[in-house]
Amino acid sequence: MKNIMIAQSGGPTAAINTSLAGILDAAFESDQVGEVYGGIHGIQGIIEGNVISLTERLKGKKDKHYEHLVVNHNPIRGQYYTYCFAETQDEFEDEDFGQVYYTSLVQGLKNEKVVHNHVVQQFLSCKHVKTTNNPCLISKAYLSFKSFYGIYCLLTDTPSVHNKFIVKDFDALKSLFTQNQKDFIHF
Repeated sequence: MKNIMIAQSGGPTAAINTSLAGILDAAFESDQVGEVYGGIHGIQGIIEGNVISLTERLKGKKDKHYEHLVVNHNPIRGQYYTYCFAETQDEFEDEDFGQVYYTSLVQGLKNEKVVHNHVVQQFLSCKHVKTTNNPCLISKAYLSFKSFYGIYCLLTDTPSVHNKFIVKDFDALKSLFTQNQKDFIHF
């Protein structure tokens, strides 16, 4: 059996955190890996001997619901934004809409610009008269963080160019929403 040492460099971003979680999950499931160690502050921690056992702290505590990542590849007003979200407790209905609750995580850097990282906590469907709560299956710690909210609308037909959601004309966007969705967002 071999041991693994992890030294994560760069600012904490959703992409780096997801990669790290994948490495840990694979290591903990492998019968060829003994201990998994991590350097505090990356390589600096390894050089200075500031190392902890991730096996001791994390084995058996992995989140079984893999997170998905939404990233804007171009900065908006000089800053980047990422959103991680996990599977939800219930399936979404077609053409669903409502409020999405999320929390902020630690900021990172990309190309010397700030990256705002977020994790989605839950969705509140407003499609029917009675709203329905649909929490994400994420670690409970994220659910206790201060929430912000926005809106979501599931579209039946999305404008896709090279597998990316692209709208060049705002008026063309209106035809993608149902009347109930338009009423909800006051189009």
